[in-house]
Amino acid sequence: MFLLLGFVLLGLSYGQSSGAVTRNFGSRYRYTGAALTSDFAWLIGAAFAPLVALGLCANFGLAYMGAYLLSGALSTLLALLVHRWLKQREGAAA
Repeated sequence: MFLLLGFVLLGLSYGQSSGAVTRNFGSRYRYTGAALTSDFAWLIGAAFAPLVALGLCANFGLAYMGAYLLSGALSTLLALLVHRWLKQREGAAA
């Protein structure tokens, strides 16, 4: 049940990200921009996060690993809020 719920949440977030990322690029660069954004996000986020989480858990305990993973979620939320604020500011200036 835990894995099923995890994959459902991953699918929901991945599905939403495609629309959020592609609208930031003009039609001429939309595919390249979305592909590079996705590739770099997987490289940086998915490649190192398990290693860092494992190291934290092995050296400091499970609570530190949870705090690390929670910090990633909070950083993502903060980035989305900043992005929305910048888009609103850009729309008001135009």
